[in-house]
Amino acid sequence: MFRLLTLRFKIIICALGTVLLSGQQITKNFNSFNDWQNAEFKGLQVNAQGVLSLAPTSRRIIQVPEGIIWAYLPDGLGGGYVSAGNEGRIFRYTGGQLKPFVQMKGGIVFAMARLGEDLIVAPSGQGRLVRINSRGESSTFTQIDARIIWHLEVEGREILALGGGERGAVLISAREGSSRKLAEMTEEITFTAFARDARGAYLLGTHGNGLVVKYNRSTDRLETLFDSGMDEVRNLAVFDNRVFAAANRERPPQPNPPKESPVITPKDIYFPSDPSEKTKSILFEYNLDTNASRTLWQSQQSFAFALTTWKNRLLLGTGDRSRIFSFDLQDRMSPEPPFALIQELNCAQATAFIPQGSEIYAIGSNPGEIYAVSDNSSTEGYLESEILSPSVLTRWGRAYVSSKTPEGTSVALQFRSGQTRWPDATWTAWSPLLKSGERPGVPPSKFAQFRIKMTSSIGGISPEVRQVKLFWALEKSGPQVKSIEVLPPGVFITSNQKDLTTIPIRPSEILTFLDNEDDEYDFSKKFRLGIQGFIFDFQPEAMGRQLFRITLRDEKGVGVSLEEALNSPLYAFDTTSYDEGAYRLEVVPVNSWATQGVNQSNAVLSPVFIIDHKPPQVEKLSLEITDRRLQARFLLSDLRSVVSQCLISFDGQQWQPVLPDDGVYDQTTEEFILQLDLSPQTPTLFFIRAMDDHANELTMSYALPIRKQ
Repeated sequence: MFRLLTLRFKIIICALGTVLLSGQQITKNFNSFNDWQNAEFKGLQVNAQGVLSLAPTSRRIIQVPEGIIWAYLPDGLGGGYVSAGNEGRIFRYTGGQLKPFVQMKGGIVFAMARLGEDLIVAPSGQGRLVRINSRGESSTFTQIDARIIWHLEVEGREILALGGGERGAVLISAREGSSRKLAEMTEEITFTAFARDARGAYLLGTHGNGLVVKYNRSTDRLETLFDSGMDEVRNLAVFDNRVFAAANRERPPQPNPPKESPVITPKDIYFPSDPSEKTKSILFEYNLDTNASRTLWQSQQSFAFALTTWKNRLLLGTGDRSRIFSFDLQDRMSPEPPFALIQELNCAQATAFIPQGSEIYAIGSNPGEIYAVSDNSSTEGYLESEILSPSVLTRWGRAYVSSKTPEGTSVALQFRSGQTRWPDATWTAWSPLLKSGERPGVPPSKFAQFRIKMTSSIGGISPEVRQVKLFWALEKSGPQVKSIEVLPPGVFITSNQKDLTTIPIRPSEILTFLDNEDDEYDFSKKFRLGIQGFIFDFQPEAMGRQLFRITLRDEKGVGVSLEEALNSPLYAFDTTSYDEGAYRLEVVPVNSWATQGVNQSNAVLSPVFIIDHKPPQVEKLSLEITDRRLQARFLLSDLRSVVSQCLISFDGQQWQPVLPDDGVYDQTTEEFILQLDLSPQTPTLFFIRAMDDHANELTMSYALPIRKQ
């Protein structure tokens, strides 16, 4: 194995000295809604008081080949139509299968409606409504004075279309061959949301000033109910005399708010409130009888998208974690809005809800998926906590769970730990299932995570978890490597200077002084095929006094010892005796002046680097000569590295660099299509020399074909 010269440092120790954290005890409680907000939920739910229980069941029924689903419309036969993607694609879901139905070229379809057996859609930017029959044949239903339509609503043989036109927000009544404006708001960009009150009046949400307005067709009157203080009202829902509005993007405060708009005072914040951050979304409740309003929920983290009433509950769908919140519409006695986070879909946004029989469909995007959610409780669920990160080496103690477990139910804990910020192959596996108060048995580490598992063998009966209380202790922390710089393959740093004890620079600055003419900073960058080099950035107090154990770890976490007692910011090793693949370097402080009594598992891992010994291969080569010109086509393909160079030659003379067909070396497989003039002499061999970004090189020769006359 190749090893560079080890440099003994005698750097002047900073006056700060070594920081030792000796056994500091930490206790952390999880017993409120906000304590669980960064957890990941799989079959569990949490209510406003922070109580965990089994969630309603959900299953994915549709996955579309597009990232975004704009609309879903039931077909009345148990299936439906799905508008997805940015190219106007509409799919048909029937018999449990999703099939392409029609494509509206030139415009995204944000809204759909059924008129009899036909589908009515509004392609954006086309200023028309389109009728599509069951065979997928389309025709213009009518022209409309609008650029974009967000919602279509059927009233008998009439279609209501709301969206935005050249002059602002418009509400349009359309029949086959004709259309007319019912209402227009030039100060708003577009109407975005639609609902009806108990008397049939239209309730509309706007984008621009975030208003909720009411339009009565009998009086042809448009009036503002309230100003949300946000940019847009994304969705509306009505239950009895109560209007619910989901609004996004906080606006700057208005100096003189309209007198007819009640002042909305944000309260009941269920995500952490940072005065320096704007509110992303708010859910309002407005009483049509009393004109009183209140804030049910608000967030500085998530946008509100979907909103609907279902089985005496109000459902709110959000992004960026596709969470679904449920509000009990029957409970008006609670001092706090009775809500629960009941689902977390496997996508980024929950954008719409569609009641379908006894279930409700939750529409998700990024990726485009549709889930069926029912009233039945899951029989099993997990919650994975946020990553616990004390930032120093930690000894993990017991966890105590305050829970209710009716007969036939159970609650258990699991732990895992690691040295990296996010769990990877170097972390421990999940521990066996633990009862409250059992020691987790994971090694000391900088990071850890716990998981709660809840089960029930009796339908409708769920265990509850009201609190998880964790204990841990911070270990002594001696000086260590702050970070590891991975050098390009084959590159390593050396120095001719024997004594580097007085250089006034940190290891992280070594690259700055490469090839400096001043002997004081005599560092040189060199190259050798198969070498992998590193620079360790020590804490100042560790310079020249701390020893480190170096271990090479593969993708599965299996380690091979490289060094037992290194004291240098520079390190390199020869990779040729190791298998190809992705690796990390693990650096652990070992016994020295500053680490007496310190736990030795305080490891630092380098970024992932690749060991690659094989050069690119020539594939699918074709050579054809016509009229003293050679057409050469071939691929250069490398398993692990980007192809970085190709040269060609006739008979090994005068090597000529060439570019791939797309003009850039940026892939592991590059295609070459070359038209080459032949010299008056008759070459017999065609040479290809290829190299990857690990400097692995291949040279091949091929016999040229006989010229075609």
